[in-house]
Amino acid sequence: MISVGSHDGAGNPSDFSINNPTEIVVLADGESFPGDGDRGTSFAAPQVTATVATAQAYAETVLDRRLTYDEAVDVLQLGGAGPRSAADPADASATYFLHTHSGSVEYLFSNYIDPNFSGFEYLASYDDLVAAFGLNAGAARDHLINTGTWEGRDVAFDGLEYIASHADLMAAFGVDRALGAIHYLSSGEAEGRWVSFDGAAYLAANGDLQAAFGSDADAATRHYIQYGHSEGRSTGGSTEVVTTTPTTTRAAVSEGSSDLPASISTTGYVGVDQSVTGRISLYDRDAFETTLTAGQTVVIEARGSASGGGTLFDPDLYVYDASGNYITYNWDSGVDLDD
Repeated sequence: MISVGSHDGAGNPSDFSINNPTEIVVLADGESFPGDGDRGTSFAAPQVTATVATAQAYAETVLDRRLTYDEAVDVLQLGGAGPRSAADPADASATYFLHTHSGSVEYLFSNYIDPNFSGFEYLASYDDLVAAFGLNAGAARDHLINTGTWEGRDVAFDGLEYIASHADLMAAFGVDRALGAIHYLSSGEAEGRWVSFDGAAYLAANGDLQAAFGSDADAATRHYIQYGHSEGRSTGGSTEVVTTTPTTTRAAVSEGSSDLPASISTTGYVGVDQSVTGRISLYDRDAFETTLTAGQTVVIEARGSASGGGTLFDPDLYVYDASGNYITYNWDSGVDLDD
C-alpha cells in the first residue's frame, strides 16, 4: 500500500489530509482538482495510481517484471530528490514529497529503463518496426514510449542469448547485448542464425549458478559467455535445431510437472486438430512445437478465463519459426481477452 496525502495545488499540505511524515509517501493535488469544488484525498490518490500504473507498464515491457514497493516509492520520490511541500500546518515543520507525474516518468527511464533497454533488441523483436525504423534505436525508444507499451509489445529478442548461441559472436561481442541485436538485424537473420541458448535452462542445469544468481537469467547468460562456454558447462538443452518429419500420429504433449521453457528446446508439442494445456505463472512463457505445411491455413487459440478455457486473465500468443526467429504475435482477438 502506498499512502497518499493531499496538497492544495501549490505545495501546501491540505488541512483535511491526515498527514504523517513517517507514513505518507507523497502528496498529490487534492483541492479543486480535477474541477472546482473537488476536494479530498480521494482526488489525490488516483493521480499517484496513474503514475505507478504507467511505471509498472514500462517496467513489464522492458524489465519483464514489476517494480517492487521500494522501487515504486523511489520513482515517486525521484530517488529522494523530488520536490517538497511547504511545512505541514499541523506541526509547522514536517514536509512531504510532492507528486509529479512527468518527473517520475523521467526518473524511471533514467534509472530503471534506459540502463536495461536496447532499442536494437526491441527492433529485432518486430519485423514491422525494422521496416519502419531500420537500425534507428532512438526511433525504437520513442515507439516504445508512445505506442509500443500500450499495444502490449515487449522486448522479445534477447541479444545476450543470441550471442551465447554462437561461439564466434561470443568472441567478437562479449556481453554487449546491443551489438548482438545489431548483428542479428544487419546480417544474422539473413545468415539463418537463431537464438538457441536459454539462460533459464542454463541456470537450472548448474546448481552453483542458481545459488549465485537466483533467477537472474541475464546474469547466467553473461556467465556462460564469459566463463561457462570455455568451462564446457551444460546449457541444459539442445543447441541444435531439431527437424521433425511431419506426421499425423505424433501425440500432443502438454506441460507436465516441469515448466516448459520459452525456447526451441521445449518438449511440448501440439499438432493440427490437437489441443494442449499448461500452467502460466507470473511473467511465465511456455513454448510448444508444432508441425505445419506451407500454404496451409490454421487457427491457433490461446484460451483463458474469458472463454472458460482456463483461469489466465489475459493470455498472449507469439509464433516463432523452427529456428526460434520471431514471426508474429496476437492479443485479444478472441473472446474478450483471449487470443
